[in-house]
Amino acid sequence: MHWQPLDIPKPCSGRHSNNRPENVAEKNDKRANIEGRLYRVLRNVAKEHGEQRPQGLVIQFPLTHEDLGFLTGAHRVTITRAMKALKKAGKIIL
Repeated sequence: MHWQPLDIPKPCSGRHSNNRPENVAEKNDKRANIEGRLYRVLRNVAKEHGEQRPQGLVIQFPLTHEDLGFLTGAHRVTITRAMKALKKAGKIIL
């Protein structure tokens, strides 16, 4: 699996900075939102087309990050980051 570098905001530098605390919080909200959308899509696909296994529902066909981006309305790179976060949170197993 290809790992994306963490997006660590730079310190606030000036009054027009995109890294103000409120802008960083907004980015975190958007990130959480895509993770939720992605999780719902994966759960729905698994319920509709998955196979029950001891570890849970397993999707038996390949879904690319591009496919998942289309289904969630997100960029492929965003899907990669969201998948990493969902895996780290223990919500999905890859």
